[in-house]
Amino acid sequence: ADVSGPIDSQGRFLYRLTALGRDADAPIDYDFGVTAPDDRKFLAPAATINFGPDTSLTMLGSILDDKTGQESVVMFDTGDLTHVNLGKNNFDYEHQQAGYEFQHGFSDVVRLTQNFRFGHLNTHRFGFAQGGIDPELGLVERFLDGFEEERYDTAVDTNLQANARTGPLGHQLLFGFDYQHLRDRTIFTTGEAAPLNYLDPDYDVPHGSYEPYVDQRSITNNYGIYLQDQISFGEHWLLTLGGRQDWSDGSVDDRLLGATLDQDDDKFTYRGGLTYLTDFGLAPYVSYATSFLPTAGADAEGRPFKPTEGEQYEIGIKYQPTGINALFTVAAYDLTKKNVLTPDPENGPLAATQVGEIRSRGIELEGTASPMDGLN
Repeated sequence: ADVSGPIDSQGRFLYRLTALGRDADAPIDYDFGVTAPDDRKFLAPAATINFGPDTSLTMLGSILDDKTGQESVVMFDTGDLTHVNLGKNNFDYEHQQAGYEFQHGFSDVVRLTQNFRFGHLNTHRFGFAQGGIDPELGLVERFLDGFEEERYDTAVDTNLQANARTGPLGHQLLFGFDYQHLRDRTIFTTGEAAPLNYLDPDYDVPHGSYEPYVDQRSITNNYGIYLQDQISFGEHWLLTLGGRQDWSDGSVDDRLLGATLDQDDDKFTYRGGLTYLTDFGLAPYVSYATSFLPTAGADAEGRPFKPTEGEQYEIGIKYQPTGINALFTVAAYDLTKKNVLTPDPENGPLAATQVGEIRSRGIELEGTASPMDGLN
């Protein structure tokens, strides 16, 4: 269901309510009738107050409750899959969010925007994972595999937008500050389980208890200041310049080892792009951007991970033909990232390391068109 509209005759108060309920099974036809749920409940209310022509406040909320089964089947050493479930696997996911979007225009050229969001996440996964398999006896080894996470996330972004002119140059200025606070606890568990006769499975055999082998609590604060200027010169040239300064501090508490790891990172990143606007709808452009993403945790020797950094080059052409509502884009890009986490095969399945670089190159083609009313 999706219901919306004005509350009063002047349209100052608006509402919207989105709701969904699903009662279903997983899309696997198991040989022995043990299936998994695929259920969802979702509710998202929203309300907008228009205080005047230049000021509005929109309040948003959502509640999501998923109950699904881990779709896990017996697999032979050759990689061939069966339609036999390893066991009763449960996956519960709950997510609640609340926030608002506020806008106020001080004048025709200056506007203030603030967005705020608070979220809470709870995840539980308990089930079975496969070990070795003996096709002659029809037995497959199993062990318990579990995961729990609870996370609190608060984010706020405030910015000012303004239009100005300096001589022949027109400016669209954007200046802002954002902050994010994250508290997260993750627990990985395992345990012993009886082997399964996949030719005649019994899913009611008792199993051992789940014991944690990873129990971590992390707290992270991210602060950022950003500035962008979109400069127009004449009728054809458009130059976009932007910069951002980030600060990040956090700690990871290993509750099994009784150790705490502190991390502090900061970085200035920037971007720029140049576009030429022709009179017949063609716009070639070039751009360059750098990026920065803090990475929580440490390697097997206890050294904190470095932030992931990247840079991207892009060149392309946009075309907006006259007489039709359409836009076509051709772009080529080259993206390089360093300090990306990769598995560390020498120190176990959960260990990670930072080695080398990742490079992505490609060509994108995109077209959107509305040749007539009602058709996109």
